[in-house]
Amino acid sequence: MLGAPSVKSPTRRDRHNPVLHRDGWKCQSCGKRSNLEVHHKEFRSRSGRDSEGNLITLCTACHAGSPFTEIFCAAITYLHGKL
Repeated sequence: MLGAPSVKSPTRRDRHNPVLHRDGWKCQSCGKRSNLEVHHKEFRSRSGRDSEGNLITLCTACHAGSPFTEIFCAAITYLHGKL
């Protein structure tokens, strides 16, 4: 059946593990270390890529609950460029 790739997909896991490792296995918004997801800074619907530089670790609450997620990701991207 056609549809979204499985969470267990090797390509998705191969993409996400380096991001989780880079981000210290914690949410980059609140610091939580459980229920982590990898979020696109620039949304795929807006031509965002699956590259490591466009991905960030967030917990499920921060990923789903914040209306400011896009603004936060832009700020993190900016700050990483300054370090």
